[in-house]
Amino acid sequence: MTADPAARMQSHDIDLPAGRFHYLSWGAERTEFPSALLLHGITSSALSWVRVGPALVERYRVYALDMRGHGESIKPLPGNYSLRQTADDALALIAKLGLERPVLIGHSWGGATAMVLASGAGSYQPVPALSHVILEDPAHTFGRGDPERRPAAPAGLRPTSRARSTRSSA
Repeated sequence: MTADPAARMQSHDIDLPAGRFHYLSWGAERTEFPSALLLHGITSSALSWVRVGPALVERYRVYALDMRGHGESIKPLPGNYSLRQTADDALALIAKLGLERPVLIGHSWGGATAMVLASGAGSYQPVPALSHVILEDPAHTFGRGDPERRPAAPAGLRPTSRARSTRSSA
């Protein structure tokens, strides 16, 4: 490993269906290694992974996406930031880069996005093959309204019918 692993970081722009996105990579040229895709939290950018990327580069090709509205990626109008949309962005990046069975790592909002991507919730596309999904403090209750309708609340995290029946209607 070099004295400054961040020096091996590369910056890229890529056109995806939703627009132009930015991502960082470490070790992308090492095609013999498996890949890892990192999804950041809501107040962050791909730069939040500058210590994690270099730590993983000895075992993985590492990609950190600037999610929509963050970093150097497309800034959509309000109302275009659903977890399904961010999951579709990540799915499009996986496909465009040809990542086979990547490790998917998400923090906070990125963790909620990873849950939606891995579960296929609300998607018309097949769930991608992922080798592992790692969630760090996922925002699994992200959003408003009825928890049953939150796309980031897979069946195992939703309240049970018994729990719902004990709520007051006030």
